[in-house]
Amino acid sequence: MKRDIDILCAIKNQQCADSLCHKIKQIIPDVHLVVVPEMVDVLSIISVHQVKLFIVALEVNEVVDPLTYTIASAFPLTLVQFFPVSLLRYAEFAVTTIKLWAACLEYDSKLLHKPLNNDVIKREKMLLFAMPEAVISCNLQGNITYLNRAAERLIGLKKRQMMDKPITSIVEFNTDITADGTDLTLAALLTEDSPQTHCVNAKLLAQNSDHTSVISSFGWLRDNREDLKGLVLVMRMVDRQYVKLYHQANYDELTSLPNRALMNDRSNLAVRLAVRHNCYVGLMFIDLDYFKAVNDAMGHDAGDQMLKSVAKRLISCVRASDTVSRHGGDEFVILLTEVVNLSDCERIAKKILDAFKLPHMVNDKSCVIGLSIGISIFPLDADSSQAMYVNADKAMYAAKASGRNTFEIYHYHRYGL
Repeated sequence: MKRDIDILCAIKNQQCADSLCHKIKQIIPDVHLVVVPEMVDVLSIISVHQVKLFIVALEVNEVVDPLTYTIASAFPLTLVQFFPVSLLRYAEFAVTTIKLWAACLEYDSKLLHKPLNNDVIKREKMLLFAMPEAVISCNLQGNITYLNRAAERLIGLKKRQMMDKPITSIVEFNTDITADGTDLTLAALLTEDSPQTHCVNAKLLAQNSDHTSVISSFGWLRDNREDLKGLVLVMRMVDRQYVKLYHQANYDELTSLPNRALMNDRSNLAVRLAVRHNCYVGLMFIDLDYFKAVNDAMGHDAGDQMLKSVAKRLISCVRASDTVSRHGGDEFVILLTEVVNLSDCERIAKKILDAFKLPHMVNDKSCVIGLSIGISIFPLDADSSQAMYVNADKAMYAAKASGRNTFEIYHYHRYGL
């Protein structure tokens, strides 16, 4: 007789796997835990065993395997939890989060198969009440439906004061703790296009105080019919060391723009939302023209100043909902989300080119630099975020071949339109 699996982990890093599994078994001794190194091994296991919780550990530059979303769709009773490998340094937080999910899953199982039992309710309430992490839930309207004692302490307000109040009155979702940019919004989290869980950063809007940085694990709340009912947040304050590690893992050191890994996450989400809302996503691959000449003539410090100035100017040309990232060297990528009119991509490209006609101040000298832009549009010429990167890169090289300081749209270039 096959046995259900409580937790299935896909972790490539053996040291992280051993550490996490050891701590899980310390806290949940009777857990049935299975660990595999590759995603390809997961499907054969989950297809024959009922898995309650599936944990996917991601390296810094690793893109979520599409098979993960296939599993999430095909096995709706399995909760999928993403954990960045860097977060596993905070093993206590990770394990406490897992313990909460395990308790919730056990509670859901009892609801499905047994009448409600007061002892079960009391035990689960005691668990939530005693947790050192703040636990907050909200409904689909974003209004708070539950806070535990740790959340009351963290916020500085009592449960009775916060019930039915907007969760955005205490947690800021769209501003990163270390640099300007846009993280996942509450609206995006409250859609079924988003992954079932997220580990992201937020700011706690504590009463009469400055913003308090927290790391938050987000998960969906569903009823017995698997209908989406809201979100549950598990939050923990972070120290300066975590802020430093998070910034190093997700942001470019020189410009403080999102790096390749964070951009991949945002582009994957943008594609899923575009499918749901029947709109387009634009990806611009940008390479500075003759940047090497700046370094050679003025020195690398001047080159760094130029890159910082370029980053600021690119940000000024797009909406707050779009993302500008640096992929290394003199390469930048811009993600244009929820594009309604295809002409908007061309309009923004022209706006950028016009903005770069103005000089940059480098070592108190005026310096003008051009750029070549390649554009790919989902789903016009690409069926995934990865395909957009490939096609935008090809279009950028076509722009360079056609004389530089211009743009090419992959679809137009490919088909000669």
